[in-house]
Amino acid sequence: MITPNRELSAAIVRFEQQPGVSAQQVAQLRAALSSDEGMLRDLNQEALSGQLRGFAVQPATATPPSLIGSYDLASGVVTLPAASFQATGTAASPDLRAAIQVQEMSVRFGNSRYADPSNPAATLPVTQDMLNNLQGTINGSPALAAEVKRAATMRDPGDVTTPTRNHLENFGFISGISAGGTYDGPDKTMRLPAARLQSPPAGQYDATDMSFVLGHEIEHGFNYPRSRQANNALHTGAQAVAAQPGVVHDYTGTIRTFIQDSRNDEAEAEIAGWNAALSRLKQTNPSANLADMLNTGNPRMLDFVERDPATNTVRALVAPPGQPQLTFNADGTITATADNVAAMGRQYFDRPPVTPGPAVPGQRPLAVGERGSSDYPNYYGAHAIEVAIQAERTHAAAHPGVTHRMTVNMAGLNLSENLLEREGINIRTNPATPQPYYDSGQTPPALHHFNHTQNGSVNPAHDHQHVPIMPAPDAAHSPTTSSSLDALSPNDRAMHARIREGIAASVPDEAVTRAVQAAKLQGIERPEQIASSALVNDRLWVSSTVPGFVASVDVNARTTGQEASAQTPAQNDQRERAAAQQPAETQEAARSGPRM
Repeated sequence: MITPNRELSAAIVRFEQQPGVSAQQVAQLRAALSSDEGMLRDLNQEALSGQLRGFAVQPATATPPSLIGSYDLASGVVTLPAASFQATGTAASPDLRAAIQVQEMSVRFGNSRYADPSNPAATLPVTQDMLNNLQGTINGSPALAAEVKRAATMRDPGDVTTPTRNHLENFGFISGISAGGTYDGPDKTMRLPAARLQSPPAGQYDATDMSFVLGHEIEHGFNYPRSRQANNALHTGAQAVAAQPGVVHDYTGTIRTFIQDSRNDEAEAEIAGWNAALSRLKQTNPSANLADMLNTGNPRMLDFVERDPATNTVRALVAPPGQPQLTFNADGTITATADNVAAMGRQYFDRPPVTPGPAVPGQRPLAVGERGSSDYPNYYGAHAIEVAIQAERTHAAAHPGVTHRMTVNMAGLNLSENLLEREGINIRTNPATPQPYYDSGQTPPALHHFNHTQNGSVNPAHDHQHVPIMPAPDAAHSPTTSSSLDALSPNDRAMHARIREGIAASVPDEAVTRAVQAAKLQGIERPEQIASSALVNDRLWVSSTVPGFVASVDVNARTTGQEASAQTPAQNDQRERAAAQQPAETQEAARSGPRM
């Protein structure tokens, strides 16, 4: 049995000697410290290292009252909420045990380091300002504080470690992805960007936004057992498809189930984020309503409410005909009912990706993923495609000479090879060989290929880049660079006419012809795949019906053989990264794990 070591015992004695501390409070503190062996082991280590040197009780008259306590780096003192101590008795209340669990994490986090953004090889220490902002955010929202304490003390029922771990055991920092926050399920870690914890002007801390982010990520923690099951089902389902004797191995249904589970998880997390932010707002404005939430100016609120143009009142986003409407409780909170989860899936998870060129009226693009260039279906879909490829190749290795067709209905799943490859596809078995697949969303199913793009191990130019199916033809000798429409095939003439519909007659046919070629190089191969065309600042943009496929040409190029006929994937990423410099949407870090 673990007991407090000499250093931790000395910290308890210093607590006992403080004016106003009762014998019952000391006994309750000792009981709380010994309530969890793992926590006590960590506290012993922190006391031994000098990081934890004492305890204190927040004055009962303090305003606002502390909900989880606080930790001071300089003194090494953890201050606990007065309300966590019971008036009589020696037993520790559940709230005191939870507050100490959270403070133990705070001590470790406060004494950790994060990557120096100006020097990747260096690290910087966490500051008191960063720690205050983290703990102040939680203390400022009763709903959030309750969820954090619950996550810190509730066991993950599916965890296989001994002893079983809680849903939240660590605070840490994001690396390798742009996000407002992440939840790492295998590590039980809430990860946050360092800059978002630093006060302005040096940092970007915003109490409302951080409340939303923490509420969102805590919900992912509670949902993690279900997400782990969804990932297991994805692997099992893919293996079952790969073992089918028929020629066609259609992974569409298995992938759809995984993406839908991910959609529900994200929707529930958004609802929790709203409730956490509203709870904070109500501490200073008890009557805070939907209009007050919108008036915070936080863009996340636009996924929930809008201003009625006719009445100027704030209302829930209007649902399309036949779709469930998001409904609010009388106090402004949202309950995660089936209809509300479906509505939030539509209003958040289904938002389109950021793409170059003109914005589509009424759409709010979403930039998520490892490079901030994806939408949620493709963010989660990349992992599902990886699992399907691995199942297909494992089965093929065990049954040599048997031919199967990996099949996916890309449009039916709202997947884009362009976005998937830019998100990063990790082909683990024989990554140098692209994976052929048939897109059953086309008639007849069309042959395409997934390439290994998770890193540059196969080709440095393919690192998080879309690899076109066909190499670019020699533009100088291609008939489609001619200004003569007679030189075009019937398909290309139809594409030419479709592009022409969206632009002024003053744009020369030669420029439209080059746009046809540019579109084909980017995977837009038929007229029905063209969603729109527009002229913006002397560039002719062509967008596909499949999100992520975009091409453009300079209408003022003097010769057809000298201009690159399409934005390269690298250029597309550069444009999208620039747009993603704004606060990124909340998301999980490890899409390739059991969720993230």
